[in-house]
Amino acid sequence: ISTRQARRRKQSILLLKMALNMLEYSRFSVFSNQRGSLAAEMALCVPAILFLLLGGVTLIQMAQLNRMTERTAAFIGDDLAQRDRLREADFDIALNVMEDLIDAPDGAADVAFHIRAWRQGEGGTTLLWERSRGSGEIACLLPPFSGGSASSVMAGGGILHLLQLDLCVQPGSEFYLSGFLAASGYRADTQMLTIARRPAVLSPE
Repeated sequence: ISTRQARRRKQSILLLKMALNMLEYSRFSVFSNQRGSLAAEMALCVPAILFLLLGGVTLIQMAQLNRMTERTAAFIGDDLAQRDRLREADFDIALNVMEDLIDAPDGAADVAFHIRAWRQGEGGTTLLWERSRGSGEIACLLPPFSGGSASSVMAGGGILHLLQLDLCVQPGSEFYLSGFLAASGYRADTQMLTIARRPAVLSPE
């Protein structure tokens, strides 16, 4: 059994024990109170309390997913930007690495990224090329960066070659309240802009 599955099982057992303790207290209250008003109140409160517990765990999972998505985008974006040359196979390898890294906290159903290479000079910003990779049906195409974003990366004149990496992750079924997250359309999106080596961004081989 994997560490992730063991941790999830431990959390489920803890939540189940809490629910059983509440129900046991409710059953005991029936004998101490003939009217059973306290038992009825407990029966109404237990589902709400469980929902709040599951919601709290889900919020923690979402925060972990967002943090891991940002770190993964920074790592992959910097790695690709520092290459002397890029091949089409590098994008497939990048997707596999992303899936392995992001899958670590609590699982992700789909991972997708879109990468664009830009050339910015005095004449404006030019798109050199773009590539997309993904698993499942998720699509990841965030708005392109603005001129101000590039200026904030590196001040001064001359020509800049930049890589923009958009990374999108949709939570998997191992998340508590995964059905609610899917219905709400939640996913973790991040965008990374990195200064690239000129040979790497002209065109992938």
